[in-house]
Amino acid sequence: MRTFSLLTLLHVLLWAGYFTVIELSQNDRSFFEVMLFFMFLYFSYLVSVRVCQSTFSALKSTLCSSVLFLLTKLTMLSLPFLL
Repeated sequence: MRTFSLLTLLHVLLWAGYFTVIELSQNDRSFFEVMLFFMFLYFSYLVSVRVCQSTFSALKSTLCSSVLFLLTKLTMLSLPFLL
């Protein structure tokens, strides 16, 4: 349970860093945003492998955190239109 908590905290910090970088560079093309996303995804996977010591668990946790991040980002983008 301690490993899972640590990994969750690290993933939240990584995706918050990605979101901050994207918000600071709003004038960049979307191609570079996608490239940066894959770089952060790979870095997130490397951190997960280091913490979990299991590639399958690291892959599951990385995919889960990235999907949750993307869903949260899409929800945040569509929120102003709902109000």
